[in-house]
Amino acid sequence: MAKKVKLGTIKITRKVTVTQQIQHRRNLNIASSYEPYTEVSSSQPTYQLENEAKKLTSAIKKSLRPIKLPSGVYTPQVETLYDEFNKRSKTEEQEKSALYDVFISHASEDKIPFVNHLVEVLQEAGISVWYDAISMEWGKSLREQIDNGIKRSRYAILVLSKNFFSKKWTNRELDGILAKEEITGSVPLPIWYDITYEEVYEFSPTLSGLYSLSTDKYSIEDICRSLKLILSKEEIVNQ
Repeated sequence: MAKKVKLGTIKITRKVTVTQQIQHRRNLNIASSYEPYTEVSSSQPTYQLENEAKKLTSAIKKSLRPIKLPSGVYTPQVETLYDEFNKRSKTEEQEKSALYDVFISHASEDKIPFVNHLVEVLQEAGISVWYDAISMEWGKSLREQIDNGIKRSRYAILVLSKNFFSKKWTNRELDGILAKEEITGSVPLPIWYDITYEEVYEFSPTLSGLYSLSTDKYSIEDICRSLKLILSKEEIVNQ
């Protein structure tokens, strides 16, 4: 991605790397997670006002739904079912659209040699990425943030490697991604990073049967173009 800085009449464009984004995220976390109130200006664009109105309407509808049913009116089974429904129900905005195009599941050891560059290329192509190094917020639950990242992403890239197979956390992410496939039909997108078919099969015959892109044959730019094609086809279908 590129950031333009205007100095007088001279425009300077510099590349913002994933490393710089990570440092910026850390600085923001250290400074504060508080966002000050901003008064709505009369000159604010109409579409922004419409979005605010929709959010307000959604919040009002949500507030009208009781968190607890009246005691003694319904059976304990109905009350329990209602409570579980409230816990699992999504907000209107979550149901409307995904927040990210792709979630990156990977082992931390593969960040520097491969994943950081992959994320940079995807971002430069205009693909929104959930990547733990720049998406995680300080002080919040790791599990909840990762779960939300998986749920709010249209697809999930699996950077399969020896390190990936040996990690408990990546295996947990894999379980969540495969569970999402059962619910939504969103298929995982495996990348074989410095690993053979036999090694993937030894870890999981099911994963070895998925069509995958191997870094031995495909560059990061090739992978990016493939993902762009998938996203563009989905947009055409949804129109």
